[in-house]
Amino acid sequence: MLDKRYQVFISTSGAEMQPERMVLAQTLIGMGFFSWGLEQRTPLSTSIARRQIDDCDYVVLLLGSQYGEQSVSGV
Repeated sequence: MLDKRYQVFISTSGAEMQPERMVLAQTLIGMGFFSWGLEQRTPLSTSIARRQIDDCDYVVLLLGSQYGEQSVSGV
């Protein structure tokens, strides 16, 4: 068992990656990690996610056939 419980932020490219995201999250939890991520993006959730990413030890990005949705700012 890990002495420290590392935090991992999981970012996916969209709903098509949800099954893979769930498998990854369950695997990380089974290994003693704490996983965190967003289900849907809004301006408020994006701000919260940025703070959470700053606090996490690791970030995992899962990309599918599409990168994701374009934000209001065009990014």
